[in-house]
Amino acid sequence: MRFFSRDPAQPWLARQEPVPPGLDAAIGAVDWLALPHPDTDYYQAECIEPSLRQLASSTSVRTIVLADAALAGCGLVNEHSAQLFPAAVPATPILLDILLGDGHPQARQAAKHLLAEAMQCLPHAGYTRTPTGIPLCCAVAHLVQERRDALATLGELTRGLLRVADEHWSFRVTEVGTDHGGTFVLGTLAGKLPPRPDPAECHVDGSWKPVGPVRLEKPLRLRLDEAKPEDVPAGGLLLARDCGECVH
Repeated sequence: MRFFSRDPAQPWLARQEPVPPGLDAAIGAVDWLALPHPDTDYYQAECIEPSLRQLASSTSVRTIVLADAALAGCGLVNEHSAQLFPAAVPATPILLDILLGDGHPQARQAAKHLLAEAMQCLPHAGYTRTPTGIPLCCAVAHLVQERRDALATLGELTRGLLRVADEHWSFRVTEVGTDHGGTFVLGTLAGKLPPRPDPAECHVDGSWKPVGPVRLEKPLRLRLDEAKPEDVPAGGLLLARDCGECVH
């Protein structure tokens, strides 16, 4: 089944308005057709570039709604079945620029909607991580967190989006130590750890390994009940294990 047709006779595709130069370059820099993807009819790579261009440029509410529907149905996610596709990661900086830009309010809402879906949908087995091993949902969330200050200025529009991004916590290790309680690490936390111990994985130079549960002991200090100091070297990045394990 095909959900999207790139037939230029479709009015919403034929009516192309000028795309802002920065967004035009960013969209054109990605080879959307070459991105890895699962073998499913719900994914149609050919919809991504034209839909992003319409989202970035259109002043027609109908066109924006159709572009949003294409990206949410067969481009970045399939929200009906909660499927996440790898294309969502390179699309995230573009969607953030649309959200933070001065384009049509409906386009900014659509960008927020797509970002939120990308952080909450599940990837297919074999397509769960970026080439460097970061879970797809976390990769999207980290890009959102990097723009936190700018997004926070939008108030209610982005409050929920930042809350979803914070669920994808990460901790950059700067120091490792041991005491009577075992292994602990010092570093920088992005997002919010849950109140209960959370299974984690540690990423170093493109590889990763599970390190058991972590818990926030005090600001900037995590306790690892099962890991050895060599499992969490300085410079390592701790992420929630569930994000890399859950699949559609």
